[in-house]
Parts: sequence; C-alpha cells; structure tokens
Amino acid sequence: MSAVPEPTSRKRLVVGCRVSGTFGELIPNPDPNKRRCVRKRLVGNVLHAVGHGKYMVAFDNGET
Repeated sequence: MSAVPEPTSRKRLVVGCRVSGTFGELIPNPDPNKRRCVRKRLVGNVLHAVGHGKYMVAFDNGET
C-alpha cells in the first residue's frame, strides 16, 4: 500500500474577491488595558495579481 497524499486546495484570491487586513497608520488601541498601538483594519476588493503572493487591492477608503 502506497501512501498517496490527498489533494489539498490552494489558497487563491480572484479578481473581485473581498479582502480585509491591517494596513496603514497606527491608531490607539481600543482596549484601554493594552498600551501597544494597533494598525487600522481596512476592507477592499482585489483588482489584479502583481506577483507571486502579491495583489493590487482597492481599499474602501480610496487607497490602492
């Protein structure tokens, strides 16, 4: 019996896919018990692939 690995799906972002992440300037932490600053969470749409693992994204605040 040979151990054949099961196929796994690759993580892919397609054009028009909705994405979110932390990007941009630092803002004060909303949790008053923590002193560390955090980055603002932005949401946007994927425009096109730029390179391996890199994408051009149009964020809702107008940044790309």
